Amino acid sequence: METETEILILGAAGGAAYVYERACSSAFIILHDGKPELLCDLGYGVMFALREAGLSLPPAVIITHNHSDHAGEVPVVLRVEQAQGRLLGVLAHPVIEERLKKHRLVEHAALFPPEALARWNTGDVVSEGRWQVQFHEGCHSTPCYGFTLHEGGRCRFGYSSDSTVHPPLYDALRKADLVIFNARKKGGEFHAGFDALAPHLTKNRYIIGHGLSEPIADIPLLFPGDRVRLP
Repeated sequence: METETEILILGAAGGAAYVYERACSSAFIILHDGKPELLCDLGYGVMFALREAGLSLPPAVIITHNHSDHAGEVPVVLRVEQAQGRLLGVLAHPVIEERLKKHRLVEHAALFPPEALARWNTGDVVSEGRWQVQFHEGCHSTPCYGFTLHEGGRCRFGYSSDSTVHPPLYDALRKADLVIFNARKKGGEFHAGFDALAPHLTKNRYIIGHGLSEPIADIPLLFPGDRVRLP
């Protein structure tokens, strides 16, 4: 029986857009036959977007970096899930794990150590269910790691997260069957821009257009609610 794995885009905004406009931060969820498997990033607005989509929280979330539009809801969600008897898996590079524990979870420090709030699964390469997650360092204003997802020895999916065009990261992403880049119309020192991404936009390559809400000709943009099937 054929199975289907797809990516559902939950949000494409930054932290300021959520605070001022209630637009969900950049995030997506991986679904296998419609069942939530992995969530990518947990910034402002993500849990509400999940519920609006009629989906439950999957067993684990990948956190790419500690900016609020990618990790802002982590403290609340971990505590709520823990209070309900469930430890959410947090998949992250060790550098990001350290920052989350030291800075993002400080509001719980007097009551709960980080190990009591989540199932921490960190390293350069980690396994979760049928997936092997390999982290790749990007170039951003804070430590940030994109990743590739591997299944049965095949590189199935890649995500750049918030990084400028960074050759080591992009070399790793190139091997994936499907890639999503997080980019801005006009790039800079810490974010990829559409012009710089142009050579990388081959088949099955897409962009979460940071803060955009309208299509742009010849740019493979993804918007909240869009679904992309893994080839």
